[in-house]
Amino acid sequence: MAGRRHGAPAGAPLKRPPAPPPRLDCRVEGLAFGGEGVARVDGMVVFVEGALPGERAAVEIAREEKRFKRGRAVEILEFSPDRVSPRCRLFGRCGGCVLQHLRYESQVAWKRRQALDILARIGGFPEFECGEAVPSPSPYAYRNTVRLHRLPGREPRYGFCGRNARTLVEVTRCEIAADAINEVLPELGRRAGRRPPPDEIRVRAGVGGGAVVHPGARPAGPVVFSLGGARFSVPPASFFQVNIPVAESIVARLADWIDAPAPVGTLFDLHCGAGIFSALLGKRFRRTVGIDRDARAVAAARGNAAEAGAGEAVFIAGDAGEIFAEAFREHAREGSVALLDPPRDGVDERLIGLLAGAGRKLARILYVSCDPATLARDLKRLCAGGAWRLEQAAVFDMFPQTAHLEVCASVRRA
Repeated sequence: MAGRRHGAPAGAPLKRPPAPPPRLDCRVEGLAFGGEGVARVDGMVVFVEGALPGERAAVEIAREEKRFKRGRAVEILEFSPDRVSPRCRLFGRCGGCVLQHLRYESQVAWKRRQALDILARIGGFPEFECGEAVPSPSPYAYRNTVRLHRLPGREPRYGFCGRNARTLVEVTRCEIAADAINEVLPELGRRAGRRPPPDEIRVRAGVGGGAVVHPGARPAGPVVFSLGGARFSVPPASFFQVNIPVAESIVARLADWIDAPAPVGTLFDLHCGAGIFSALLGKRFRRTVGIDRDARAVAAARGNAAEAGAGEAVFIAGDAGEIFAEAFREHAREGSVALLDPPRDGVDERLIGLLAGAGRKLARILYVSCDPATLARDLKRLCAGGAWRLEQAAVFDMFPQTAHLEVCASVRRA
């Protein structure tokens, strides 16, 4: 007897095809930090990838929680007048520039709203002085540094993290990177020059027009950048601000907040890196104390500050949370200022405690942040005891086309 060749065995239940993901008709009202549109349907918040404020979209729901849903726009039913055509062919796949479809002036305005919302919601700061956000003079071709990851495969190919953060997207041109960087991206595998090829490569464009690849076929020397009228020699793997014009605007704003007609006190530059703030603001103080974990950057900061004529300066390699108390006892004078410029994860809670309890010789704390959420958290801790208050904040679009932004805060004695 011939066997059954097709279909399910006799008596087996038929498998039903999976149900399609649910869809919603959403009117997007806002833009969340991270670049998703924000809508409300039946009182529930819906985060919508790919839709802009003012748009109506058909949204395919991918995740449902008790307090919100998350999905992606599969069709834009009504378009925003602020929607523009993305310049990059990788838009939607690359995880970097999530806002290229939004008119640049609107990007800047929404980033300010996001920063103020986060400071109020997480930090509990509903009222403080904050002017208009400062845009980047160049919305494209502004980055002097990019970091790429090696893709799987025998041949060395490099790219950025994809939109879903689980994949890598090969990149041979980046629209927000400097021209000198884009000149070497197509040949990055060859320029890496090592066997086995490195898993991560940093490409930097300093003065002189060329790009430095690190690690590369040849050991990379320091990269020289020009900022605020000074030259900075930076080790190839050390941090430096990626958008020079916006960084110059930040320095100018901090100088306004310091507002010292004559040198006073000590500047404690507690995440000094290669010494941008020490070199450019040090003349406003009788002494500068720079601290950073990156010993190579600290050595560079020492030379950069001297070349800029920053005055008396001491630089220490180490953890600011471990060093600050002793450094403050030794170097603090009336009118001193602490300047924080931490990585994205914010300031160590121990250092926040030391600053909150510092003696009255510390007159002001300036905080430069690339993550408004950790800024809000740290300022809340700093001001919790009542000795300090948030006086002013300023938003700078250091990273056009991306969801990221820079926020500076000035904290004074209460």
